Amino acid sequence: MNSRWSGPRAALLPGLFALVLWPVGSLWGQAATGAAGTVLGRVLDAETGAPQVGAFVALLDASEQRSAGALSDETGRFVLRVPEPGRYRLRVEGMGLESLRSPAFEVEAGGVQVMDLRTEAAAVRLTGLEVTGTARCSLDESDGSATVRLWDEARKSLEVAEWVDDVGYVYQVTRTRRILGPDAERVYEEESSRVTLTGRAAFLSIDAESLVRDGFVQTDSAGTSYYGPDASVLLSDLFLSAHCFQAVREDGRLGLAFEPGPDRDVPDIRGTLWIREEGGLDRLEYRYTGLPGDMD
Repeated sequence: MNSRWSGPRAALLPGLFALVLWPVGSLWGQAATGAAGTVLGRVLDAETGAPQVGAFVALLDASEQRSAGALSDETGRFVLRVPEPGRYRLRVEGMGLESLRSPAFEVEAGGVQVMDLRTEAAAVRLTGLEVTGTARCSLDESDGSATVRLWDEARKSLEVAEWVDDVGYVYQVTRTRRILGPDAERVYEEESSRVTLTGRAAFLSIDAESLVRDGFVQTDSAGTSYYGPDASVLLSDLFLSAHCFQAVREDGRLGLAFEPGPDRDVPDIRGTLWIREEGGLDRLEYRYTGLPGDMD
């Protein structure tokens, strides 16, 4: 059987990637012609008035979907291009910050909204977080469990990664090529290389609907493709509803483990979203499960 790697979408077993990235272009340079309107302002500390650097500001439409996003710069400033006139609100999130939603506001064609957003520092306090051995197949945001708190930290990082995928960036990628044994476990040969690239996402998956329906390993007349999840897939309701999650500690690291739900009958993935003790997503590790017999 031939194995086909679909460009940068392919992933090796076990899956592992690490990126260093920088968004392309200045924040204030995003207020380009062609936008229906503009929202600009600053993210400030509610107590001291100091700028909050690196806060993620999302423009939400009337259905709470993100229409645009930006990271605040070293002065706390941000600028957002509004795709069409309408009613919006802003959501501000960041490592060590209280999440904040602004009141709703209207943006008219060619209009400019200016607003300062003041948010308070919030210690993440993941150190010493109590971890239980119970997996959860539903992430109820009203639950203050360790699993839900870890998902909230991972979600913030994934949303920024999803936004960066859209706007493009400069990134460094470590590519690893492995030749595996018949059991897909023993590594016969391995070589790695690092490259610096510019453009859109370094790793793109296919749509979450196809992955949940047909599996992360798909075979057709041209061969077999192994797909890995990008930020958009991991954030999707389809992926979340098809997997169970559990807070874990391993070798001093704190992570959010996930595995296919009990009713999954297609090739899938299981792995861990590793979280920094100070908050924020550190890395994703995953491996394939439920492979057909001739691929095990």
